[in-house]
Amino acid sequence: MFPLFMLILFGCKEAPVEERSEMQKKVDEFVEVELSSDLITGLTTKEKELLPFLFETAQLMDEIYWMQAFGDKSRLLDTIKDKETRKFIEINYGPWERLKNNEPFIEGVGQKPAGANFYPPDMSKEEFSGFESEDKTSLYTLIRRADDRSLQTVPYHIAYKKEITKAAELLQKAADLAEDNGFKTYLTLRADALLTDEYLESDLAWMDMKTNSIDFYVTFMAGIFRSVRFGVASSHGKANMIRFYYFQEEGAFTRDEEANTYRINFDKMKEIMNSLAQEIIVIQGNGDYQAAETLVKEKGFIREGLQSDLDRISEAGIPRDMRFHQGMEIVGL
Repeated sequence: MFPLFMLILFGCKEAPVEERSEMQKKVDEFVEVELSSDLITGLTTKEKELLPFLFETAQLMDEIYWMQAFGDKSRLLDTIKDKETRKFIEINYGPWERLKNNEPFIEGVGQKPAGANFYPPDMSKEEFSGFESEDKTSLYTLIRRADDRSLQTVPYHIAYKKEITKAAELLQKAADLAEDNGFKTYLTLRADALLTDEYLESDLAWMDMKTNSIDFYVTFMAGIFRSVRFGVASSHGKANMIRFYYFQEEGAFTRDEEANTYRINFDKMKEIMNSLAQEIIVIQGNGDYQAAETLVKEKGFIREGLQSDLDRISEAGIPRDMRFHQGMEIVGL
């Protein structure tokens, strides 16, 4: 009887709660969301047939983004054994925590290069300024060092030739299946653009599409009250903070000090938004570097009061962002 009693006693005890590692806590800040859709049921047979080509193209673009953000993805991931650390690297596209001012979270990797993998990490501003090249500021070139250590530009379609060539082939296959003339034209022009880095004509074709049921959707870190949690490591982050404090100072929203909540003044918001836009356009139009520098210096950071509110959100366990579980199988292909 005694052994049976002890078995029941110990069997009723709660299982010990497994302690989460620091890296697992970081991963858990990004809630996983399944990116599904029932809209595929409204597509024609040919539209469904062309979608896999677009999914595969997107994967190639993701691989190129890895090269631009870090370099050889496998060279990094193959050295990491911890599952959660690998997940966090994949979330950040590298060993630097994007929502924490790009601080390194892998020992020994050092600070993130200012130019990511677009420029040589040891290139100075003076060296860049003295580099005589017509396309050094192009949106579609990398800067690399030649064998003699001098600088040279490398167009995207050459730097990523393998991925770009494959992506162009896939887009052309999708174009061959497209029934909408506007979409067919866009895909064909986009395939050509990938091979030349000349995107204007395909961009205009995209804008001309009116009746196509398949389109590209651009996502970015948007929503001022959400994106302030992303830090100020990037120019986008600094711009968010400038907007946040400008809106606050002008009364577009107020903070209740007792309830620790924010209230938006919808009547003022539009007027103040236009006012900020006008101020920024004037600074840009005048080429007023001093005014721009002052604006960033005065407002382009997270002040103590806002930081305390952000800390409360973190302590409440509210996810900072999301990561998508997506793919052809998720949408039923």
